[in-house]
Amino acid sequence: MNSSVEQPEIPLSDGVYTTSSNEEPFSVTSRQNDLQRKILIVEDEPELAVLLGHYLRNKGFVTAIAGDGLTACRMINALRPDLILLDIKIPELNGWEVCRLVRKIPDPALADIPIMMLTALSTDQDRALGLKLGADDYMTKPYSLKEIVLRANKMIGRHKSDAKQERTTPGGR
Repeated sequence: MNSSVEQPEIPLSDGVYTTSSNEEPFSVTSRQNDLQRKILIVEDEPELAVLLGHYLRNKGFVTAIAGDGLTACRMINALRPDLILLDIKIPELNGWEVCRLVRKIPDPALADIPIMMLTALSTDQDRALGLKLGADDYMTKPYSLKEIVLRANKMIGRHKSDAKQERTTPGGR
């Protein structure tokens, strides 16, 4: 394959994808870390996950992909993303369970990561359940990639601003 052509995301192990086989997801220096906008995509349809990851990278985000809920839970602690894009109908642990588990993490920096559910489940009851379990946003498939970018920027900006304010406020963590 021509090295000037961007490599598609490839599986690392069961359900884990990244941009290339010699690159760790979200590997950045500490100075770069504050400027990066890191997104964990949890999606079991590889074609959709690769498309979404590619689009987000072209918009300046750093992405990693988990193909199931159990892998996503492992990656959240290791990668500490700024946003989780979470499908609901995924293997191992479904999106409802992943959302519930993230919100119960004792580390507030992880428990407060914004979660946007991206799913085919579109009833009012599904939306209400997602929000009740702790999702910050809920979009149904098919969705607009442009709208995901707009919402992601807004959610990450708000979350980083809140975290920065908490660190600088007396009595903050």
